[in-house]
Amino acid sequence: MKTKNIIIVGAGPIGCYCGQLLKKSGCKVTLLEEHKQIGTPAHCAGVVSHKLLKGIKGFLTEEIIENTVTSGEIFYKNKSFVLRQNKGIDIIDRIKFDKFLSKELDIKFSTRFLGLEEISGKYIVETDRGEFHADIVIGADGAKSLVREFVTDEPVKCLKGVQFRLKAVVKNKQKVIVDISDNKLFWSIPVSSDEFKVGVISKNPFMDLKETMGFRKIKGEVLGKIAGFVPYGVIRKISRDNIFLIGDSACQIKPFTFGGLFFGIKAAGILSDCIIKNKVNEYSLRWDELYGKKNQILWEIRKRYDSFSEEDRAKVFNILKKNVKIIEECTDFDNHFSLIKKSVLLFKGKRDVINLLFKCLSF
Repeated sequence: MKTKNIIIVGAGPIGCYCGQLLKKSGCKVTLLEEHKQIGTPAHCAGVVSHKLLKGIKGFLTEEIIENTVTSGEIFYKNKSFVLRQNKGIDIIDRIKFDKFLSKELDIKFSTRFLGLEEISGKYIVETDRGEFHADIVIGADGAKSLVREFVTDEPVKCLKGVQFRLKAVVKNKQKVIVDISDNKLFWSIPVSSDEFKVGVISKNPFMDLKETMGFRKIKGEVLGKIAGFVPYGVIRKISRDNIFLIGDSACQIKPFTFGGLFFGIKAAGILSDCIIKNKVNEYSLRWDELYGKKNQILWEIRKRYDSFSEEDRAKVFNILKKNVKIIEECTDFDNHFSLIKKSVLLFKGKRDVINLLFKCLSF
């Protein structure tokens, strides 16, 4: 394989993981990072599956894991139900996670991407610290991606997320709390016996977080605060010529939890493999076949649900609550499509469920 000169814009976990795979194959990889160091500011709750960590364990150590949870209590207004996860879900230290993935990579810190220009099939990447030359440019620069503007003009709507890290006694360090009331996603994630993270993704996250903490009577000493954006929806075009998008920049996130690590890691693996095998034109096709088309369906369902009346949302919640065992049996933390795929058979004969499913799926 002819050595390729690759620029990755963004040295978050997705950009770094892609960089590691490409570097291992012999590519010359340079990452451009606008911040001064890896891991800060963090923009993630750090909830991942054992399976995902196992798949990239060659770049990590056990010390990144802060806690492991086995259940989640889901709230809607004053009602709730508990989902148990036998496979276990890990709570990771995002700063350590990012730093392990960035080891021995060529990262240009405090370097802001400004734009790029194609000349004779190659690219000049403009930054506030000079020019870089590349055969391939990869945008891993998040929800507000600037590289995306050179790939597609599709509009991307974003929601904002806010998270506090609190010090207080944790009653159950094996259980996550999630609240889906009032068109928001709230979480409380135990880190240890005396620390936990609370956060919200919504249109008005600071206000929603404070209101939900008050309603749920959550208190503690604030140890830190972070905020960031998550894309809402999908884009169809994730590559153009030799410019590629991965992770949040490609809107590759889960519609129901807004988690981006799983899809981002998978996209980085697909793209790096295509580059290494000189089959870059297959990136978009392979992404769509494995994950993209299914995720588009999930996003359509998410958008339909967000347009539901409070009455219909309460019906959805009650249906889930009545069918906890079924959900536990067929839900995959990383693959939410599995529940939709099996739901028609599993809920056969339950007219209330079928009616709501039809309402969600009639697009």
